[in-house]
Amino acid sequence: MKAEILCVGTELLLGQVLNTNSQFLSIQLNDLGYDVYRQIVVGDNASRLEQNIKESLARVDVLIMTGGLGPTKDDLTKETVAHAIGEKLVLDLKSAKRLKNYFIDKREAFNENKKQSYFPKSAVILPNDMGTAPGALIFWNNKKILILPGPPKEMETMFLKYAKALLAYSQGEFYSEKIWIAGMGEWEISKKLNESGLWNLKNPTVATYIDHKGLYIRITSKMETQQKAEEEVKKISHKIQKNFGLNFVGINEEDLITKTGHLLMKENCTISFAESVTGGMMASKLVGVSGISKVFKESYIVYSDEVKIKNLNVSKHTLKKYSAVSREVCQEMLQGLKEKSDADYCVATTGYAQEGEKSSGLVYIGVYNGKTIHIEEKKYKGNRHQVRIQATMDGVNLLRKKLLEDVSRETN
Repeated sequence: MKAEILCVGTELLLGQVLNTNSQFLSIQLNDLGYDVYRQIVVGDNASRLEQNIKESLARVDVLIMTGGLGPTKDDLTKETVAHAIGEKLVLDLKSAKRLKNYFIDKREAFNENKKQSYFPKSAVILPNDMGTAPGALIFWNNKKILILPGPPKEMETMFLKYAKALLAYSQGEFYSEKIWIAGMGEWEISKKLNESGLWNLKNPTVATYIDHKGLYIRITSKMETQQKAEEEVKKISHKIQKNFGLNFVGINEEDLITKTGHLLMKENCTISFAESVTGGMMASKLVGVSGISKVFKESYIVYSDEVKIKNLNVSKHTLKKYSAVSREVCQEMLQGLKEKSDADYCVATTGYAQEGEKSSGLVYIGVYNGKTIHIEEKKYKGNRHQVRIQATMDGVNLLRKKLLEDVSRETN
């Protein structure tokens, strides 16, 4: 089935608010088996909004709208949808009662917000557990129009708790898996998939994606039963895992950070960080893994030369001869961190993230397991934030790979 997402709000068009709703809904619709054709943003203008609603309904089976459900005059979504499909707005008594209880002892506030309790006549009302504006699902001419609030927490909660089940349909069963990959660019992943004959499959389909957690390959299959769909996906998943070797991280919720944290805990290996260019990013991300306190010893942000000397015993002579951004300084940072924390694994970063400089993007990342020191030189492109993020993810990945190598060596 075909779907489109229409987000309402002038603040989105002006860039004053980041539109995360489209991304969330696209992922959810994909999981349900819908083909998302378009993502549209329209300002608070009734005529333009109605035009886009009619155009979307002529193209697709499901239209999902976010925003414009509030109490003010420029909140036009329900009124415009009602006009577009030729229905009147009627008061939903349950919504009005809930709103009245919310604004108990505040009659003026209730009257000002009562507008939020009116919906097109055929609407199925969806409660808002995180705010005051309910949503709705409207069935019209074999189409579905889903109206959701704009604030992401309200929208996501309403979708997952009430709307998702109403959008599910039974034209075949879907199964999907995410395969997380690290240490490779998106183009390298695509090339490897193509060389393996896995890139142009029709069912299951294979595609690459990137988000704040890293790069992943999504495999999706649609079959008569979910069991068959899962079997087909698993076949391709096993091939990809084998082909990508140590670059394969994990499946579904096992992204790079989570997988590395779980691996440290599983092997009962302690960890410490000394971060210069990454400024604590690696430690911060790993701290987000539940239970990591069992193995996380300590972390240092050693941005200046003075702090490197004071906290990690880095030699003044080494700093002067090779500069702070060097393999030699990274090595002394690791040795000093090991002496300081006595962690099983020590990770250090030093580099240049300043934009416009000749050496910008040069980073050294090292891991020390108490026996051997492994340091990699990287040259990243991008702005200051992008350099730091890339170094952070590569640092965690280097730690993960070193852990896996050591575990493999001990078991053989």
